[in-house]
Amino acid sequence: MAMFVSAACVCSRGSSTDNNFRLPTRCLQIDYIFGGFNFLMWIAFVVTTLSYKPLEGASPVPVNLGVAVLLMLVIIISTTFYAFVDWNASRIMNPSSLSLRTKPL
Repeated sequence: MAMFVSAACVCSRGSSTDNNFRLPTRCLQIDYIFGGFNFLMWIAFVVTTLSYKPLEGASPVPVNLGVAVLLMLVIIISTTFYAFVDWNASRIMNPSSLSLRTKPL
């Protein structure tokens, strides 16, 4: 997932030799909600919501509001899926969860 990391989101490594680069949960939550494919879905949601009742005073089209609700559901489901996949990957990649250990040479 390509993203720009701000200076506030970078944690210090300290004196550890392990790669401890982690994003704080707030930065990850913002990236889950507005990053990747969800960015396009937010644009579609805003356009669909604005087209529900046009500026000219024409009668509102209920289909546009229904599409906006469906887009919001897709955003919520994909955000949940992105967070679950990231949580599952971090749980699998956690070195303490590995059952096979090798001795250093």
